[in-house]
Amino acid sequence: MSVTQVMEGVKDYSKKVKEIANAEITPYVEDIDNFINECNRMLLRGDALSDKALESIVINIPALLYYLGTQRETLMADATIAKINYRNQLSEHKLEAEGTVGDRQSKAELEVAEEEVAKIVFETAVALMKVREEAAIELLQSAKKIINSRTEQLKLTGAV
Repeated sequence: MSVTQVMEGVKDYSKKVKEIANAEITPYVEDIDNFINECNRMLLRGDALSDKALESIVINIPALLYYLGTQRETLMADATIAKINYRNQLSEHKLEAEGTVGDRQSKAELEVAEEEVAKIVFETAVALMKVREEAAIELLQSAKKIINSRTEQLKLTGAV
Protein backbone atom coordinates (compact mmCIF):
# COMPACT_ATOMS: atom_id res chain seq x y z
CA MET A 1 0.00 0.00 0.00
CA SER A 2 1.44 3.38 -0.99
CA VAL A 3 1.66 6.45 1.19
CA THR A 4 -0.92 8.15 -1.02
CA GLN A 5 -3.36 5.28 -0.49
CA VAL A 6 -2.80 5.40 3.26
CA MET A 7 -3.37 9.17 3.28
CA GLU A 8 -6.58 8.76 1.26
CA GLY A 9 -7.77 6.12 3.73
CA VAL A 10 -7.05 8.46 6.64
CA LYS A 11 -8.90 11.29 4.89
CA ASP A 12 -11.92 9.04 4.28
CA TYR A 13 -11.92 7.91 7.90
CA SER A 14 -11.53 11.50 9.10
CA LYS A 15 -14.40 12.62 6.86
CA LYS A 16 -16.67 9.99 8.41
CA VAL A 17 -15.71 11.04 11.94
CA LYS A 18 -16.40 14.70 11.11
CA GLU A 19 -19.76 13.79 9.55
CA ILE A 20 -20.80 11.92 12.69
CA ALA A 21 -19.53 14.72 14.93
CA ASN A 22 -21.37 17.34 12.86
CA ALA A 23 -24.56 15.30 13.03
CA GLU A 24 -24.14 15.15 16.80
CA ILE A 25 -23.85 18.93 17.19
CA THR A 26 -26.26 20.13 14.48
CA PRO A 27 -29.26 20.55 16.83
CA TYR A 28 -27.10 22.68 19.14
CA VAL A 29 -25.39 24.90 16.56
CA GLU A 30 -28.17 25.39 14.05
CA ASP A 31 -29.38 28.73 15.47
CA ILE A 32 -25.94 30.29 15.80
CA ASP A 33 -24.90 28.95 12.38
CA ASN A 34 -27.98 30.49 10.78
CA PHE A 35 -27.40 33.83 12.50
CA ILE A 36 -23.71 34.01 11.53
CA ASN A 37 -24.48 32.85 7.98
CA GLU A 38 -27.02 35.67 7.62
CA CYS A 39 -24.40 38.19 8.76
CA ASN A 40 -21.94 36.72 6.25
CA ARG A 41 -24.49 36.97 3.44
CA MET A 42 -25.00 40.67 4.19
CA LEU A 43 -21.25 41.26 4.13
CA LEU A 44 -20.70 39.23 0.95
CA ARG A 45 -23.37 41.29 -0.82
CA GLY A 46 -21.30 44.32 0.09
CA ASP A 47 -23.93 45.66 2.45
CA ALA A 48 -22.66 47.72 5.36
CA LEU A 49 -24.16 46.47 8.57
CA SER A 50 -26.87 48.84 9.66
CA ASP A 51 -27.14 50.06 13.22
CA LYS A 52 -30.14 47.77 13.60
CA ALA A 53 -28.11 44.76 12.37
CA LEU A 54 -25.28 45.61 14.75
CA GLU A 55 -27.71 45.91 17.64
CA SER A 56 -29.16 42.54 16.69
CA ILE A 57 -25.68 41.01 16.82
CA VAL A 58 -24.93 42.56 20.21
CA ILE A 59 -28.25 41.37 21.62
CA ASN A 60 -28.55 37.93 20.02
CA ILE A 61 -25.01 36.58 20.07
CA PRO A 62 -24.72 36.44 23.90
CA ALA A 63 -28.03 34.54 24.11
CA LEU A 64 -26.91 32.13 21.39
CA LEU A 65 -23.53 31.73 23.09
CA TYR A 66 -25.23 30.92 26.38
CA TYR A 67 -27.18 28.11 24.74
CA LEU A 68 -24.14 26.91 22.78
CA GLY A 69 -21.92 26.97 25.88
CA THR A 70 -24.44 25.00 27.90
CA GLN A 71 -24.68 22.38 25.20
CA ARG A 72 -20.89 22.26 24.79
CA GLU A 73 -20.52 21.56 28.50
CA THR A 74 -22.99 18.67 28.17
CA LEU A 75 -21.07 17.36 25.17
CA MET A 76 -17.81 17.68 27.11
CA ALA A 77 -19.30 15.49 29.82
CA ASP A 78 -20.21 12.93 27.13
CA ALA A 79 -16.65 13.15 25.79
CA THR A 80 -15.25 12.53 29.27
CA ILE A 81 -17.52 9.53 29.76
CA ALA A 82 -16.49 8.17 26.34
CA LYS A 83 -12.83 8.57 27.34
CA ILE A 84 -13.37 6.79 30.65
CA ASN A 85 -15.31 4.02 28.92
CA TYR A 86 -12.49 3.59 26.40
CA ARG A 87 -9.86 3.36 29.15
CA ASN A 88 -11.96 0.93 31.23
CA GLN A 89 -12.66 -1.32 28.26
CA LEU A 90 -8.99 -1.23 27.23
CA SER A 91 -7.88 -2.21 30.74
CA GLU A 92 -10.47 -4.98 30.92
CA HIS A 93 -9.42 -6.43 27.58
CA LYS A 94 -5.74 -6.25 28.55
CA LEU A 95 -6.49 -8.34 31.64
CA GLU A 96 -8.42 -10.90 29.60
CA ALA A 97 -5.85 -11.20 26.81
CA GLU A 98 -3.04 -13.73 26.85
CA GLY A 99 0.54 -13.46 25.66
CA THR A 100 3.30 -10.94 26.12
CA VAL A 101 2.60 -7.42 27.31
CA GLY A 102 2.84 -6.18 23.72
CA ASP A 103 0.50 -8.92 22.47
CA ARG A 104 -2.04 -8.15 25.19
CA GLN A 105 -1.87 -4.43 24.40
CA SER A 106 -2.39 -5.04 20.69
CA LYS A 107 -5.28 -7.44 21.24
CA ALA A 108 -6.94 -5.05 23.69
CA GLU A 109 -6.60 -2.10 21.30
CA LEU A 110 -8.27 -4.12 18.54
CA GLU A 111 -11.15 -4.99 20.85
CA VAL A 112 -11.85 -1.38 21.83
CA ALA A 113 -11.65 0.22 18.39
CA GLU A 114 -15.33 1.24 18.47
CA GLU A 115 -14.96 2.81 21.91
CA GLU A 116 -11.96 4.74 20.64
CA VAL A 117 -13.93 6.01 17.63
CA ALA A 118 -16.75 7.14 19.94
CA LYS A 119 -14.18 9.00 22.05
CA ILE A 120 -12.72 10.67 18.96
CA VAL A 121 -16.18 11.63 17.67
CA PHE A 122 -17.08 13.34 20.95
CA GLU A 123 -13.72 15.11 21.12
CA THR A 124 -14.18 16.32 17.53
CA ALA A 125 -17.73 17.47 18.25
CA VAL A 126 -16.54 19.52 21.24
CA ALA A 127 -13.80 21.08 19.11
CA LEU A 128 -16.27 21.94 16.33
CA MET A 129 -18.56 23.64 18.84
CA LYS A 130 -15.61 25.57 20.26
CA VAL A 131 -14.77 26.90 16.77
CA ARG A 132 -18.32 28.20 16.39
CA GLU A 133 -18.21 29.75 19.84
CA GLU A 134 -14.96 31.55 19.05
CA ALA A 135 -16.30 32.81 15.71
CA ALA A 136 -19.43 34.18 17.40
CA ILE A 137 -17.33 35.93 20.03
CA GLU A 138 -15.20 37.52 17.30
CA LEU A 139 -18.35 38.69 15.51
CA LEU A 140 -19.72 40.15 18.74
CA GLN A 141 -16.48 41.98 19.51
CA SER A 142 -16.30 43.36 15.96
CA ALA A 143 -19.90 44.59 16.15
CA LYS A 144 -19.15 46.35 19.43
CA LYS A 145 -16.08 48.02 17.93
CA ILE A 146 -18.10 49.26 14.95
CA ILE A 147 -20.81 50.62 17.23
CA ASN A 148 -18.18 52.40 19.35
CA SER A 149 -16.52 53.81 16.23
CA ARG A 150 -19.83 55.09 14.87
CA THR A 151 -20.70 56.62 18.24
CA GLU A 152 -17.34 58.41 18.35
CA GLN A 153 -17.86 59.71 14.79
CA LEU A 154 -21.27 61.05 15.77
CA LYS A 155 -19.77 62.75 18.83
CA LEU A 156 -17.08 64.37 16.69
CA THR A 157 -19.61 65.69 14.20
CA GLY A 158 -21.82 66.94 16.99
CA ALA A 159 -24.75 64.76 15.95
CA VAL A 160 -25.04 63.29 19.46
